[in-house]
Amino acid sequence: MRYRVIGTDAKSKKPIEIIIDAADDAAARADAGGRGVTVERISTAAEPVVVRIEPGHVQLIELTAKRWKGLLLASLAAMGLGLLVGGWFVLRDPRSLSHPPVMAWVGGVAAIIGLIGVVIARVGAWWGHG
Repeated sequence: MRYRVIGTDAKSKKPIEIIIDAADDAAARADAGGRGVTVERISTAAEPVVVRIEPGHVQLIELTAKRWKGLLLASLAAMGLGLLVGGWFVLRDPRSLSHPPVMAWVGGVAAIIGLIGVVIARVGAWWGHG
């Protein structure tokens, strides 16, 4: 059976939390004592527990929300497609620099909208931290 042992490390005198696989409560207490842990409390561990060395220690994990990732992906696609379409129609016609075709304008607008979407997605992911 798996036991969650909460106690104090004998060497560093800091709180510690460990998981021990043992036959019963007494065996888990003896195993923790052999590892240099002064046992304060033992309970059964239903799920895996992360070992904490210091109280109040926070592990930061970057969890960017899916909506920001989706907006970033859609914006990059719009920007890439706009640049591709706009560039194709500008390069295709030799008079395009003086009189750009309508599709070149459409591609340019799509690229600008995509760029604005990328900026909004990055700022939103940074602002929300999640």
